[in-house]
Amino acid sequence: MSSGRLHLPALLLATACGAATGCADKDLGSDDGLDLRAPRIAVSSPARGTIVGDVSTVTVTGVVTDDDDQVASVTVNGVAAEVTATGAFTAEVPVGAGVALLAVTATDAAGNHATDTRAVLAGPTAPIDDPVPDAVVMGISDDTFVALGDVAAAWLTHGDLAPTLAPAGPLFEVGYSGPDDCLYARGRAGAMTVDGAAIDLFTRPGGLSLGATLTDVAVTLDLEYAAACLDGDTAITAHIGRLDLQGDLDVGIEDNRIAIALTSTNLDLAGLDVSFADIPVEVSDLVDLDTTLGPILSYAVERLLAPMIADALGDPGAPIELDVLGKHVTLELLPVQLDFDDDGAQVRIDTRVSTEGDDGASFVFVPNVVPGLAVEEGFVAALADDAMTQVMASFWAAGGLRYQLPLGGGAYGSIGVLFDEVRLEGLLPPTVNAHHDDGRLQVVFGDLLATFLAEGVPVTQVAINGAVDLAAERTEAGLRLGVGVPAVTIDVLDEVAGTNALDAETFEALLSFAAGRVVGMASDLVGELPLPAMDGVGSLELQVASTDGYVLLAGDVVR
Repeated sequence: MSSGRLHLPALLLATACGAATGCADKDLGSDDGLDLRAPRIAVSSPARGTIVGDVSTVTVTGVVTDDDDQVASVTVNGVAAEVTATGAFTAEVPVGAGVALLAVTATDAAGNHATDTRAVLAGPTAPIDDPVPDAVVMGISDDTFVALGDVAAAWLTHGDLAPTLAPAGPLFEVGYSGPDDCLYARGRAGAMTVDGAAIDLFTRPGGLSLGATLTDVAVTLDLEYAAACLDGDTAITAHIGRLDLQGDLDVGIEDNRIAIALTSTNLDLAGLDVSFADIPVEVSDLVDLDTTLGPILSYAVERLLAPMIADALGDPGAPIELDVLGKHVTLELLPVQLDFDDDGAQVRIDTRVSTEGDDGASFVFVPNVVPGLAVEEGFVAALADDAMTQVMASFWAAGGLRYQLPLGGGAYGSIGVLFDEVRLEGLLPPTVNAHHDDGRLQVVFGDLLATFLAEGVPVTQVAINGAVDLAAERTEAGLRLGVGVPAVTIDVLDEVAGTNALDAETFEALLSFAAGRVVGMASDLVGELPLPAMDGVGSLELQVASTDGYVLLAGDVVR
């Protein structure tokens, strides 16, 4: 069966059917007196969606019954439970930080089994508005900055340079003290074109060194002037055959922003040609473009390179505004430490997130040991799972996992025929776990309740639990997190007295729908998270792995 968003393997459907409904593990094609009825499980504690706090184990209790009174075993996540003669059971189950799924499995003497799966949230917490320390850590090789210089050179020859040149005020002004002056000249940037460009960037202690060569440069200046107390304005164009610029880009952090300044510049112009037609000679005598153009062009190069370098170092320059499932999310990347040497750069970034309506919330936070990121070529970036968990918790606290979805029409197959609407409510915020043992990155969803309505009346309610793997993928916009096929179970709850009997086909359709919701929400949540990437700098053989609390991305640059 399939939903509008996902095709599930038959094996997953069969497994989940047995887990959620207590389907018998027997050949149903004959009736030779065998026991084909699975046990029944009633879990009394913990309740669905319980937040258990900073604990390492959870006590699971309940009662299991069987028509033939032949309960053979009860386990919770593989831990054997103590079972009394009346069927009451108790198990002490280890849990880690985050959403923990508790699968209670009861098996009778005939081998029939049933499963009840529910979730709790465990672990230490922090206020939702606290920054996540060292949420992003990057190591960037000298070669990567060389490639970034190539990207900047290509932009100079093909991009729109007018916004790069536009400063807050005039680029130069001579003789000007106010609008009533009788002789002055003021120049503002108009446009700039570059036919050829080569930019060399290489790292050094404290920042970068720069060497740039531009050929066939045309700079248009909007000139305001006065001569003999008569005001005027016009455009003048300066043509430069060749420009050579050397300097240092000092790179540091000021108020949690990457600050870049071009210093120690040495500039050489050749082949300068300027036309001052229709400008009074008194004004043209004021304008010495031989000395004026140097600072203008140095400014243009600095304005072009600064945001590219800052973005490569993980600082977009402003909070990132996202719209996720109708909720407005603000994500801040806050650089806190930056180190340069001859081999490259390393940067550490805190993150902070807020969603409208998440006031007073908290999230599961476990401080991580920052991994070593020595890199000889390309780049390595580490993204903390706590940062992604904070995004999930903020979104959940603002009601992002509580909404209604119309089902009418053909988009949802038989689900849209049986039910008119579904109301979804996540009892717990999803959490993200980076598994160091197998290199996986997972989003775990716990107790997502789906209440199905027909003609405005609730008729079926299920609890969805599961996990979905994440992986970095390359798109035209850069790197993003994508989602894989989820492992999902659903339990049909007795809180709603359903009028629609769930035959096997309907149950499989519900399971496929549930899996589609998990994939859809995971994709919408994590797909918007910006991953560290050098804008325009490609990578070969992007590698993804996990260590304790971090997902690692590594790639060699393409030049």
